[in-house]
Amino acid sequence: MLRGGTCAAGQWLYPRHMNTLPSRPDLPRPNLRRALPWLLALCALFLVATSLAAPLPAGTWRHFKDSDGKVPKSGASVEITFGAGTFTLKAVQPGETVEDRGSFKVDGRTITLEFRELEKGRQSGPYSMSADTLVLPFTMLGDARGWSIWMRPAAVESFLSKVPARPAGPESMPALLARVQKVAEAFGNDRERAAMD
Repeated sequence: MLRGGTCAAGQWLYPRHMNTLPSRPDLPRPNLRRALPWLLALCALFLVATSLAAPLPAGTWRHFKDSDGKVPKSGASVEITFGAGTFTLKAVQPGETVEDRGSFKVDGRTITLEFRELEKGRQSGPYSMSADTLVLPFTMLGDARGWSIWMRPAAVESFLSKVPARPAGPESMPALLARVQKVAEAFGNDRERAAMD
């Protein structure tokens, strides 16, 4: 056998000090064991915090309905447009336009809006938002406590296109029931729809 060369079987041999792996320093396992629960708790806290935070409202939303059942008059619209920490509100009805500006902030699932000129003043409470629907913690068309539903303008138009208009003249009972059923279906009122079936 040759030192640092080949042996009789043709295998290469390294010098003795190179044939062994260097010793690995031991990691401080007790410290790792103590830190692991804290790291897991921190990750869990981060996941909970991000899942509880509602997305920020952005873009234009059209008022659809208040919790007390009030809706904008025929031919009227109320829109709120959210930007970076600010919003503008525009209410239009035949012969009148009202505008306001303000600021808003979101803290978790709570939104606070501060209107500059309207008597709404400061409104704060829980809110929710999906792709086409925003629920704000105040009624828009009155001073009653409650909430208001806002939708993207295209979603409102799509919804209203499903609601049949009332005819100008008298309406037969079967036609009235058919129209009311379509309205109930558009609003998702299962009890009213079941009562008509």
